Amino acid sequence: MKKVLIGLFIALCLLVVGYNAYQSERQATTGKTKVYAVLPLSGVYAQYGKDVKSIIEWYIQNKKPNFEIVYMDSEGEPAKGVTAFQQRAIYAKEPIVFSVFSPISAVMTPVVKEKGGFLFSISTVGIASDLGNYQIISRSSSDIIDILLPYIQKNFKNIAIIHSDDEYGHQETKLMKSQFSGKIYEETFNPRNPDVRIEVLKLIDVNPEAIVVLGSTTPAYINIFKELKSHEYKGQILSDSGFTNPHIFNVIGDATEGVISTAMLAETTLPQSEQIQQLQEAFQKDNKKLYYIMLEAFETLEIINYTLNNNLSFTQETYQNMGRWKGVSGDILFLKDGKCSIKSYVLIKVKDGQIVPLEE
Repeated sequence: MKKVLIGLFIALCLLVVGYNAYQSERQATTGKTKVYAVLPLSGVYAQYGKDVKSIIEWYIQNKKPNFEIVYMDSEGEPAKGVTAFQQRAIYAKEPIVFSVFSPISAVMTPVVKEKGGFLFSISTVGIASDLGNYQIISRSSSDIIDILLPYIQKNFKNIAIIHSDDEYGHQETKLMKSQFSGKIYEETFNPRNPDVRIEVLKLIDVNPEAIVVLGSTTPAYINIFKELKSHEYKGQILSDSGFTNPHIFNVIGDATEGVISTAMLAETTLPQSEQIQQLQEAFQKDNKKLYYIMLEAFETLEIINYTLNNNLSFTQETYQNMGRWKGVSGDILFLKDGKCSIKSYVLIKVKDGQIVPLEE
């Protein structure tokens, strides 16, 4: 009898979950194609998810696209992203999915494949999958290192690299180590542990001409710059495109001064296109500044809408055949196996708190 009651309870729970998912889907329906946005709306990466959501909402309101958005919170965790999607998209057929970050997109890909769907991924260095049902819309590690490395190669004979102990940090570091001809000291930091005092002391003891900070922009990443400043490190500090993210840049504060980094053209003091100016003005009232993840999201929405309006198939071949997408932030090159390259990054230096193009 006890087993029967347990079985009935489990069945009832499943029915409730299924009904709630059905109700959520039914209430969200506007007759348009659904795009399932799996974003980190809470957790350590929540600001990124909120910024992506803000530009999605602006896009829906101002562009009136041929789709609607169903939001899901991944909390920045792959397993939670999958669970959220499975619960909200329980009745979805051939879903179009929009995901943020490599680890989450990597585990989402086979789940989306099971439903015959297609996934777009932003802020993604790569997806190790041969399923063929995804397209990355994100700057690659090469896009960043190819801008940063020539300056380092020209100006320094020995450097120290400190990077996050994850795929993002390892991939950027691997590229730099394979091309830099000088001496490199390497140190890693745990992106989830904000205490980086020991790691920074190790860097200073080596006394390199320059220190390069790469990888995931968590509180640990922020604290590296602050620790280097507190120890009055005299060499050059360099970083990658995450450094100019407004919520990272602002928290680092005066420790940003003099740092050399890569940044999107749209983030600099250079003159901007009319479309970029329009977006900048739209978000100024909310005290938001455009940066890479918002612009990658914008480009993805444009590409999804273009695909729907032109009755194209959501396949890697579709985008590879396009070859080049003229985006608002610069050209996007579609490569094999769902990869891409974004040609809109320049070398910058922080001067008087401003992100200005580096002049040599």
